Amino acid sequence: MGPLNPLYHAFVKLIILIKMKKLFVVSIASIFFISASSQGNHSSPQKATEKLFHPFKYGVDGGVSIARIKGSGFDDSRQLGHFFGGFVQVYIGRIIALQGEINFSRSGAKTSNIFNTVYPNADAKNNGREIHLDYVQIPLLVNIPFGYSHFRLQLGPQFSRYVGDKALFQASTKTFENGEVAAVCGIWYEHAAVNVHARYLLGLSNINAYSATNNWQTRILQ
Repeated sequence: MGPLNPLYHAFVKLIILIKMKKLFVVSIASIFFISASSQGNHSSPQKATEKLFHPFKYGVDGGVSIARIKGSGFDDSRQLGHFFGGFVQVYIGRIIALQGEINFSRSGAKTSNIFNTVYPNADAKNNGREIHLDYVQIPLLVNIPFGYSHFRLQLGPQFSRYVGDKALFQASTKTFENGEVAAVCGIWYEHAAVNVHARYLLGLSNINAYSATNNWQTRILQ
């Protein structure tokens, strides 16, 4: 056994060396795997944020409105109405968004009990009468984030086309002007696929085509 003893020791050292190499390779592979996993987890929030950001958004819109006409011959009470349509948002960077809409709106108003006194040509049946104002509305808004990240302040003009009864108070006389310009101020809450908003529409145009002596302007909360 004497002459074989050096050969035996050499064989043992070779086995130990091979095992150490395998352990080294496994250790390096494990470190690489852990490092790759760490990098993947570190970058996932950024990727998730990128997935959540969409520079172009669109959807449908609708709700109720509370409206009145400010002017001689109209009651100050508010009348219920509704609106529906669609919107498109285009983001400028990641903060400011431009929003355009096309809506059909039916808002309400009520004449005063002395409407035919203020306007002698009007029929007495128009006193205290509830009426409907049908418009196609095109608001052009800027969405500005504020406070909590999901809230947006909305500001901009709105251009409307009257599509209701042309001669509402008298068959031979046009009642409302065809166009209207309003100022819009509102708050938009945006979260995932659901958006909720409230806005006030301040009519700037005189919509009175019935009489040249008095201004009529809309006041609408949507």
